[in-house]
Amino acid sequence: MHVSAKQLSGFFQNEKIAIGHVFDVSGFGANNTPVAQTPRTYLEVQIWYPSDKHLASLGGHVSFNINGQSWSWERGGWQRDSAENYLRQNAWRNGVGYVLDDENDPQWASELANNIMSFHGDGNSMIPGFGPYGLIHDNCGE
Repeated sequence: MHVSAKQLSGFFQNEKIAIGHVFDVSGFGANNTPVAQTPRTYLEVQIWYPSDKHLASLGGHVSFNINGQSWSWERGGWQRDSAENYLRQNAWRNGVGYVLDDENDPQWASELANNIMSFHGDGNSMIPGFGPYGLIHDNCGE
């Protein structure tokens, strides 16, 4: 089917597109009624393997990519940057990433992402100067 740009813009009605956005175009062409799904939260957990290249990485690390923004729990709390910059800055170490989603529950990833972002530790790190971060609890893997 040939589709003009005007037809597409009318179909999506200038809908904001975000990472993880899914379009349902099954109704396009039938009656030109816009049908788009609610944008899903993109949530990826990144598990970084232990590395001897940096003292803080001897035990590995866990970080998150939430809708294109990196969330890394470190000394002083959440460090945030674009996911692209974070990956570039951590190219010296190896790890794996897993996208977390439940196809049967579109809100699951969003709720989990909200829980992650609301984590602030209890402020009892046992190490002066580390702020809310702790080696035993309140660490990146909690």
